[in-house]
Amino acid sequence: MPYDRIIVAHPGTQHSYHIAAALKRYGMLYKFITNYYYKPNKFPYNFMETMPFIRKYIKTKSERRRSKDIKETDVIDVNPYNELPLILFKKIGTKKMRDDYMYLSHRFFEKFVSSYAKKHQVHAVVAYDTASYNVFKSLKHSKIKKVLDFSHPHVQGFKILQDEAAFNPEYAYLIDAPKIKGVIEKCLAEEQLADYILVASNFSKQCLIKDGVKANRIFIVPYGVDLSRFYPGTKHREKNEKLKLLFVGQITQRKGISYLIESFNALKSQNVELHITGGLFQGYKIPEFLKGDRIYYTGRVVDAELPAVYRNADIFVLPSLVEGFGLVLLEAMASGLPVITTPNSGGPDIIENGKEGFIVPVRNVSALVERIRFLLNNPDKREEMGRAARKKAEQYSWKTYEGKIGKFFRYLTGKTV
Repeated sequence: MPYDRIIVAHPGTQHSYHIAAALKRYGMLYKFITNYYYKPNKFPYNFMETMPFIRKYIKTKSERRRSKDIKETDVIDVNPYNELPLILFKKIGTKKMRDDYMYLSHRFFEKFVSSYAKKHQVHAVVAYDTASYNVFKSLKHSKIKKVLDFSHPHVQGFKILQDEAAFNPEYAYLIDAPKIKGVIEKCLAEEQLADYILVASNFSKQCLIKDGVKANRIFIVPYGVDLSRFYPGTKHREKNEKLKLLFVGQITQRKGISYLIESFNALKSQNVELHITGGLFQGYKIPEFLKGDRIYYTGRVVDAELPAVYRNADIFVLPSLVEGFGLVLLEAMASGLPVITTPNSGGPDIIENGKEGFIVPVRNVSALVERIRFLLNNPDKREEMGRAARKKAEQYSWKTYEGKIGKFFRYLTGKTV
């Protein structure tokens, strides 16, 4: 029997478009189910684009909510209006209001996916962490295969962040751990209910094993990068122009932001600047630690501007405490930057320590300082590692990722690609 009735179900985006595109390429995609998928000149998207208060937001959102590799007829957009309350809460609400709404929205989405999968007798459902519990529970006694695409180690990550709050209470307010009761328990249940789990890094796999998941149910497929968007720039530094360290990500303690700032301040070098790009956590005002000498905070930038941010930098640093896989690592590497990161970011899967960058222990400021200083003081080595980083990134295009995903689903049927 051909495996040609597979649903990919994600209420948002992440890398789900690439899963759907892979299945489409191999003739296995039945439907891609999401909340908002931009369909130009069709209702309600054309209507929302006329609304004066959200027109700009909808236009920006639409740029990321469409794929040239997926036909509109392959997509079910369950709730396009889902974005409107989120915009409202962002403007006048609290993060708790937004989180509560998202929680309820996910439950409605899961109910739709469960009903659709049963009605159409599909072969498998690919669902995502925090939005698959009710789907998998509903399909528990069916023949439909349940595939969890595991983007973030929520259960073990929650423990790591609890420890971090006790270890570094000054920055506990910047910890983005789940606040809604029962979320972590449902994440654990998702892992147990799934027949197979896709992860992007060995770190995520080890977190799942700690949660009690058997290793033979876990499959590692690292994410990809758009090599045509992210590529090295030609740097023409003036004689006294400072070198640029770059961090891209939300300003949270999960990303190791305090350790980044502490290590930068410990350098005591006037020949380097720290550039930080990313959104503020929970709508806080810009923290004082982002207003330090030679620290430049640019906020979140639109997707079209992000490649230039990387090309204008010299070294990329991501000292995360927990990540399923830092996509920004591949973006930086594709842009020709040496990378400094931690074992908890997915970095060891794509970076050979000392070749494309460095892997340093979490919370280790002295190791961060040592590696940053080495790259600052050794320009030839810095450029060599940047070239090696680009070469390694070329092994991780999204097309390569989609090919591996296709092979995984062929594996489920005992077939080869």
